[in-house]
Amino acid sequence: MKKITVTPLFILLVISILLTGLVAINGLFIHNEGGASLGGGIAFVFTLIAFVALVVEQVIIKFISPTKKAVWIAESLLIIVLIVTLLISNFQFSIG
Repeated sequence: MKKITVTPLFILLVISILLTGLVAINGLFIHNEGGASLGGGIAFVFTLIAFVALVVEQVIIKFISPTKKAVWIAESLLIIVLIVTLLISNFQFSIG
């Protein structure tokens, strides 16, 4: 079995899984009244989505096996574009 490849997206996803996992545990089990319970449920769903994204990223890297430098450049550019896009839109999201 090949070991886990550490990439910028991997680092961000692990941090977000840990933080949202703690928020989910707090919202669902400790302070489970009203809005806190809803927030815990949303955090739990995000934790699951981030975990699936982490697994998919590792599987893609395992099967394609690009160079480590290419992965770091591509993912760093992706993260920078995401941050710049969020800054330009003032962190406002519109679905419809």
